[in-house]
Amino acid sequence: MLRPEREDVVAAIARGPSSAFVHWALNGPRSAEATRRLGPAAKWALRVVNLSGGTGQTTPVDPRAGRHYVEVEAGQTYGFELAVRAGRKWRTICRSGRVEMPPAEPAPLKTGSPRGMAGLDFESTVLGLGSSRLSRTKR
Repeated sequence: MLRPEREDVVAAIARGPSSAFVHWALNGPRSAEATRRLGPAAKWALRVVNLSGGTGQTTPVDPRAGRHYVEVEAGQTYGFELAVRAGRKWRTICRSGRVEMPPAEPAPLKTGSPRGMAGLDFESTVLGLGSSRLSRTKR
């Protein structure tokens, strides 16, 4: 059985086309061991990797904060990684899943009526008092 309270995890979601929210919980053995081995010189960093374009950036973070907002490019796919570093040593603690950012602009609307586009037309046919009948049209 997994015990989330004893694991190191990082997760991210798109806030909008060019902003992501990254959240982490460092309760597992990897973060404790890395901090112990690297000592007081250890610095925490959030690595943001653009999986669509192959670029990345690293931002220093406070591990106690548990969250960070990141500006990214719209319409791209990202991965997020929380790591500890001391000098040239780098230890990845945990990675998020893939996050697909929405496009900067909404998709263009198709022309025509929504009912017609869905293949539904409404006919007003008096069947009683003010009722109507729904008929499915074939196109």
